[in-house]
Amino acid sequence: MRLFLLLAFLIFSVPVFAQGADTVDAGNTPIDISADTALEWDREGAKYIARGNARAAQGETVVLGDILTAHYDPSGDGATDLTELHADKNVQIINGAATVSGDHAVYNLLDETAKVTGDNLKMTNEDMVVTANDHFIYDAGAGTVTAVGNAVVTQGDKKLKTQKLTAYLEQNTDGKSEIKRIEAPGAVTITTPTEVIVGNRGSYNVAGDKAVLTGDVKITQDKNELTGQKAEVNMTTGVSKMFAGENKDGSDGRVRGIFYPKDKDK
Repeated sequence: MRLFLLLAFLIFSVPVFAQGADTVDAGNTPIDISADTALEWDREGAKYIARGNARAAQGETVVLGDILTAHYDPSGDGATDLTELHADKNVQIINGAATVSGDHAVYNLLDETAKVTGDNLKMTNEDMVVTANDHFIYDAGAGTVTAVGNAVVTQGDKKLKTQKLTAYLEQNTDGKSEIKRIEAPGAVTITTPTEVIVGNRGSYNVAGDKAVLTGDVKITQDKNELTGQKAEVNMTTGVSKMFAGENKDGSDGRVRGIFYPKDKDK
């Protein structure tokens, strides 16, 4: 039988705080916590512990874990002013079609942000998988998920690699959040079955399946190379466009291509 932490006075809310007009007022959003095995109230430790397939939901955000520990401020009006939620083992943070997975998460209930750490870190969104070595930062208010440390986006036979990237979530026509675009502020490498594209920074429009790389861009296909300052890559059709731009020294750059004829002996 599933246990619910919504009995008597155990209906949790978060202290009201100032937020932007486009964010949800977490102060008026209750937190529903449930578990399969046990719910504990540690008064001395000022926390509640949910064990066994534990689940916490606030607005559109759902946090899952084998164990959920909800900390509250004992100096406040009572034991319902939750401040932080810790999730351990088989952790998932779900918002619409996007799910972030890891071993441990700390969810700040005051600003609705969470840091997810552990092994096998990943975020899934329909047919896309994002992995990272260090951590993920989930920001419900901003509608973003940031992957840090050798971040890799895999979609079918295409990959985008960078050290840090931010995925932006937007609601689709069904009212569910999904990744609309990805921004990578540092060096980026995109690989497809036919080419490798590198640049100093990049962005990826998920809906249009198009990537834009800027800064010292190079496209390599077999031995052939295109170089310039900006590239637009249609990941669906495989068509890439290279553009000139300003070089690091301020001079006008040129688009350059080096093409090798096919080996007639092959």
